[in-house]
Amino acid sequence: MATPTRRPWQLINFFLPLPLIVFSLFLSGCRERVPDFTPEELVEAEMQVREAFRLQDYEYGAELGQRWSRWVPDAVELKAWTVANLAKAGRDFPAEEMARTLAAEHPDSPWSSFATAAAVTWAQDEAHGEEAVEASERTMTGLPDLIEAVLLRGDALYQFRGPEEAKAFAEAHPEVRATLASAMWPASGEASDPIVDEMLTILDGVLLEDPDHLTANLEEAVVLFVLRLDPEGAFSHFERAAAVTPSPMVHSRFWSSVFRDSGLEEAEQYARVAADVRDVVAAQGESPARWAALAGRLRRSGLLELAEEVEARILE
Repeated sequence: MATPTRRPWQLINFFLPLPLIVFSLFLSGCRERVPDFTPEELVEAEMQVREAFRLQDYEYGAELGQRWSRWVPDAVELKAWTVANLAKAGRDFPAEEMARTLAAEHPDSPWSSFATAAAVTWAQDEAHGEEAVEASERTMTGLPDLIEAVLLRGDALYQFRGPEEAKAFAEAHPEVRATLASAMWPASGEASDPIVDEMLTILDGVLLEDPDHLTANLEEAVVLFVLRLDPEGAFSHFERAAAVTPSPMVHSRFWSSVFRDSGLEEAEQYARVAADVRDVVAAQGESPARWAALAGRLRRSGLLELAEEVEARILE
């Protein structure tokens, strides 16, 4: 089936300057030696890579995961989360390459199925769409308690089978109600579509239980801004989303909302964004890859002085 039409906010792609990416990767790999580490430290690294994915901090998760994958080549779960972060960061080739290697070396592992489904789905690789759908089903069977396995299944169905099948799946799995809202996005794009009220009801229910739910805040912000033309309402959700993650992707949406919807004077807008950028740079887990992504998004937004400030931190 053809790929579902993307929503308006998904059409905006931010590309990092290639030299900065190459340089950050060089820094992360040069003079590397395998350190002494305990089994507990490996478990902690796996948790951090998974947490980076949950927080949409994909560049950091990919960077950390690739480093530990070189040190511990048999860490299947770690590699699966690394693939997921790589794919979400838009690094399709290394994601698919690592997923193929995992599938060849560990064909019966549900984590290999998770990696395969993640790499193909988030690369939007139509040629292997059915492979991703089948792999997502094996993932759910093999990892029945993993919420991300359910989310991945919904994404694979949405991407390769269409929104109706994804909606039916999500209705059977209330734990992914935020994903259900995505599948319900009205094809007409009209605010008057009754389904918009249904989407907001679902998202409001998720946020009532968890006000800091990252996906629900982002989804609600987009629905309010794009469909309900309520930029002030959207701003509060972008702000809350940025407060719970150092993700450059999430923060770039917050900056746009600061300049567009916050009601601040121009100088106050810039000061607010500058403070936010410095908070991301100082976030736990120093990461040239995260900083490079941050600098790229700043340049894309025309915030050149702040981009240079972040790039100077990378050079240090």
